[in-house]
Amino acid sequence: MEINKISSRELVNKVRKAVKMKEKWHFHFLTLDCIFNLKKKFAIVFENEKIKENCICYFDKKPEKELKLCENLFYNRPEDFNKY
Repeated sequence: MEINKISSRELVNKVRKAVKMKEKWHFHFLTLDCIFNLKKKFAIVFENEKIKENCICYFDKKPEKELKLCENLFYNRPEDFNKY
């Protein structure tokens, strides 16, 4: 399985596009101590199930905004949780 390294901007764009196109997708958040994390950085793994695309984005600090966006869009909430 190939996992492409992407930037945070690319991650956000891919999540938004998958939602817009109504594609099946999900994400994983890897902490610094996660046994699946190959680097000592925070990471978000994005998987587009429809087109079989797997991507990873690394962060030096916990990606609060990106995690919030992924979670909200995954659960069909508005992007900005404050809109609730």
